[in-house]
Amino acid sequence: MARLSQSKATPITTSPSVTPVWTDYTIALKAQKLSGDEGFLIRFHQKDSGNYIHLNLGGWGNRFHGLEEATDGSKSDLGQRIPGHIDDNRWYDIRIELKGTDIRCYPMIS
Repeated sequence: MARLSQSKATPITTSPSVTPVWTDYTIALKAQKLSGDEGFLIRFHQKDSGNYIHLNLGGWGNRFHGLEEATDGSKSDLGQRIPGHIDDNRWYDIRIELKGTDIRCYPMIS
């Protein structure tokens, strides 16, 4: 399991080393926000720098969680945003499960 800690005021962004054609896999990591206006971006299903999906935890001014898909650099929401925020100095266990076209995300406080 990867363990990430924010070292600057910008969001933590990670892109796990997975192949975009994979359909069934799980990403698990621990992340901590030290400060800043946003939370975490966990990128997956990345074909290249402009085509990917990411889990945005504490995004939109640290007010919502949601999935976003980038297509040729243009981002759009996948489903509805859920109200939520990421606290400073708290560790989160983050799990993303992909099975076929289904995506399940679990941000849990450690």
